[in-house]
Amino acid sequence: MTPRPIKLLHIEDDPMQRLLVEEYLKAITELNFQIVYAESESAAIEEFSRGGIEFVLLDYHLSEGDGLGTLRKLRRRDPVVPVVVVSGAASPEVTAELLRFGADDYLSKRDLNSNVLAQSIRTTLRRAEEWRSRRLAKSS
Repeated sequence: MTPRPIKLLHIEDDPMQRLLVEEYLKAITELNFQIVYAESESAAIEEFSRGGIEFVLLDYHLSEGDGLGTLRKLRRRDPVVPVVVVSGAASPEVTAELLRFGADDYLSKRDLNSNVLAQSIRTTLRRAEEWRSRRLAKSS
């Protein structure tokens, strides 16, 4: 079976974290990720506005902007695209706020590995596809 292509926007300003996540993504064999990187909120919004992004991995702490502000701007552009926030230091209150404003999942960098990331991606992609299907059926 040919892996399904997914255009993923990875918003992360730490080069080591980008490489680590890229390795985790390679382990998800049923998906073939075309990764687009952004290091800041403004670069992320610019990339997202170009279109075609099917999944977003968003670091909460950025050198310019933060995950919550970026999430709000992404959600104004697309309320359905799966957005998974990753952070090494978000408090339970921040996590709850991210989920309230539209993050599909929150993953701690401390617990992040290929299995955890794969499960989150599969679940959030499935949820978005089901939502789009229901929306399409209602409009038909």
